[in-house]
Amino acid sequence: MSITSAHRAMASPGARTTTTISSHTALRLGLAWVALAFVMSANGVFRELVLRDLLGARWAPIASAILGTALLLLVTRALFPSLTAYRLRDLALVSGGLVLLTVIFETALGTLVDHKSWRELLAHYDLARGELWPLVLLVLALTPFVWGRWLPPGARG
Repeated sequence: MSITSAHRAMASPGARTTTTISSHTALRLGLAWVALAFVMSANGVFRELVLRDLLGARWAPIASAILGTALLLLVTRALFPSLTAYRLRDLALVSGGLVLLTVIFETALGTLVDHKSWRELLAHYDLARGELWPLVLLVLALTPFVWGRWLPPGARG
C-alpha cells in the first residue's frame, strides 16, 4: 500500500481505499495458501489413517470437512495480512486466486499422487451425492471477505 493510501486508511479506519494489492500482501497471502495446502493435506491424511477407522466410511468425510473448515478459518485468520483497506474487487481477486490454486493443487495431487481418474476427481465436487468439498471451497472463497471486509475495524492488526 502506498504511503498516501496508508494515511487515508489510518485517518478513516472504516473507509476503503483505492489501492491495489501490494507485492508484500500478495507474498503473505501466498505463504498463507502454502500453509493451508499443508494443513489441509494433513487433514486428508488424518481422515484416511485415523477418522476412517474410528468413524467409518460414512462419517469420516463429514468429520474431516468440519475439521478442515475449522483449520482453514484458523490458518487464514492467523496468517492473512490485514485486508480491510482493499476494494471489494481486490478481495474477489484474492478469493478467486485462493480457490483456483486449491483446485489446481487438488487436481494435481489427485492425478499424480493418488492416480485418480477425471471422473473420480469430478465426483468429489458433487453436492447431490453428499460431497462436502465444494462447501469447504466456499468457506475458503469467503475468507478474504470475512477477514478483510466484515471484521470490525480495529479487530485486525
